[in-house]
Amino acid sequence: MNRFRTIVFQLIAPLLLSSTALLAATASPKTVVVPKWGQFERSFSSSTAYANPLQEASLRVTFTSPAGDKFEVSGFWDGGKTWRVRFSPDLLGKWTFKTYCSDPANAGLHQQSGGFLCSVNTSQNLLNRHGTIRVARDGRHLEHEDGTPYFLTADTAVDGAIKSTLRDWQIYGNTRALQGFNAVVWAAGPGTDSEGEAGFTGYSDNVRVNPSYFHRLDERLEALRQAGLVSVIIPFSDALARKEAGAELRSDQIGLLLRYLVARWGSSPVMWQLPVDGEDLKTQTTRWKQVGRDVFGQGKHAPVMIRGRMHGTVFDYFQEESWVQAFGNGVETGSAEELAKELAVLGFLEDRELQPQFVRPVIPFLPEENSMAGGDNKRVDDGLVRNAACWTLLGGRPSGVCYAAYGVSEWRTSEAGQPEPDGLPLWRKALFLPGAKQVSNVAKELGKLPFWTLNGDRKILTNPPSEKPQGLITAASSDKGGLVVAYTPQGEPVRFAAGTSPARGTTKWFNARTGESTTESGPIGTALTPPGKGDWILIVKPSP
Repeated sequence: MNRFRTIVFQLIAPLLLSSTALLAATASPKTVVVPKWGQFERSFSSSTAYANPLQEASLRVTFTSPAGDKFEVSGFWDGGKTWRVRFSPDLLGKWTFKTYCSDPANAGLHQQSGGFLCSVNTSQNLLNRHGTIRVARDGRHLEHEDGTPYFLTADTAVDGAIKSTLRDWQIYGNTRALQGFNAVVWAAGPGTDSEGEAGFTGYSDNVRVNPSYFHRLDERLEALRQAGLVSVIIPFSDALARKEAGAELRSDQIGLLLRYLVARWGSSPVMWQLPVDGEDLKTQTTRWKQVGRDVFGQGKHAPVMIRGRMHGTVFDYFQEESWVQAFGNGVETGSAEELAKELAVLGFLEDRELQPQFVRPVIPFLPEENSMAGGDNKRVDDGLVRNAACWTLLGGRPSGVCYAAYGVSEWRTSEAGQPEPDGLPLWRKALFLPGAKQVSNVAKELGKLPFWTLNGDRKILTNPPSEKPQGLITAASSDKGGLVVAYTPQGEPVRFAAGTSPARGTTKWFNARTGESTTESGPIGTALTPPGKGDWILIVKPSP
C-alpha cells in the first residue's frame, strides 16, 4: 500500500512543481527548504551529559514523506550535548519527523518533532541532479536514484582523507573529477589525522569516538561531493583482524562504530566497502556477517561492497547475505603473463554459467600503478593496468572499475622517506601517471553502452590460442542481442564465429592507450583488424 501511495504521488508530483516552487519562494524565514536528494540536517541538545554517549544512548528519527511513507534513520552524537540527524529526501513536498531516544527521560532528544519542505533540485552537479547511488533492480549494475545508469570509476586514496589537508584534498578531488573519475575509495580509520587526532579510542568493550576528527572527515566527504565524486568508504582499514593497543576490537564495538558512521554519512552519496582479505578469512567473514546483519540487515541503506582478493571463497562466504549488494575483486600481480594466467584459472576468461551469487555488481580493483609487484623487481606499468582493466571488465559483467596509483593510495609525500627533488609531494605527481586517464577513458567508453546487458562470452571468438597468455583476446556480448565488445591486447585481429556478430551496423575501434577511436558503418565481416598497433577495444553495434 505504501508503495502504491508513493507511485501515485510521483505521478502527480509534476503537477505540483509550480505550487512547490511558489511555496518555497514564499515560505517563512523559519521554514527549512531542502532540495530533492539534498541533505536535511537538524541538531538536538541533550538534557543529559553522558560520559560515553556512543555506549549509553541512541537516537532514532522517523521521517514521514508527503506520500505517507515512513523512513527510520539513526542520529549521532557530535560532541558535548549536541546530537544530529541527517536525511536525504527523495520526494517533493512537506516532510515531518519525530525522534525517539533510548533514554526516554532525555527530554532534549526524546519525542522531538518538526518538518521541512523538499523542493526541486536545480543544481548541475550530477549527484544532486540524479540522486545518490543504489543497485539497480536487475542486481547487475549501479544507478542513480532517478534510474540513470552509473558506471563506477573509482580512484584509491585509502589514507588520503585522514592524512591530507583540506586544501590538498580539494585539489586531489577536482583533479580526479577532471580526469573522468566519479568515485574515491578512502578509509575512515584507524590512525591519526593531519591534526594528530584519532577518530576512536578505548578498544575492547568501551570504544569512544572523537567528533572533531569526524568533523574534518565531513569536510573531506563534502569536498568530494562538490566535485561530483561518490565516497566509497572503508570504515576501518584492516583494523578488524588484528589487535590494536593491546586489545582486540569486539564485534559489538565494531557494530557501534559502523552504525555511527552510517548515521553520520549514510544520507550522503556513499558506498560502504568492507575489506575481507589476508590470512584469517574465517574470522573476518564471521565478524562482518554478524556486524553487517545488525547494521545493514533492515531498512534502506547505501550499497555495501565486500572486497577481497580475487578468489571464489569471498563470494562463497557472502553469497547468501542479502545486505551485501556488490563484490570487489582485488587483482595483485606483477606482469601481464601472471595476470592472464590468474584470470584464466579463476574462470574470468573462460566460458561459464554465472551462478546466482554473481548476480551483483562485481568491481575489479586493479594493480597499483608504479608499485613494486611480484618478484622481478619491476614496477607495474600502465600497460598492465590497462590489461587488467579490459580483461576483468569484459571477462564478466562490467559495472565499474577501481584504479590505484602508488603514492596516492597511501598518500605519500615522498618515497622511502627521502624528499622529492622538485619539492612536490609524491601523491601530487602520482595523480598524473598515464594509467589513470587510460582507465577512466576505457570506463567512459563502456559507460556509454548498455553495459548492464553485457556478459563475458569468449565462445563467440574463433581466435586460436595465443602463444603467450598476455596476448589473449576476450569478448563480451549483450544478452539482449546485437552488441559485441572485444579486447585485443596486442593488436591481433578479432575473429567472430559465424552468426555471433551483426551482419551490418557500426564498428568502432577504441585505442585503450591513447583514447583515439575510428568508426565505420556498413557490412561487418567475421575478421576485424584494428587500425594500428597496440591494445584496442572493438565495439560492434547492429544497424537500427
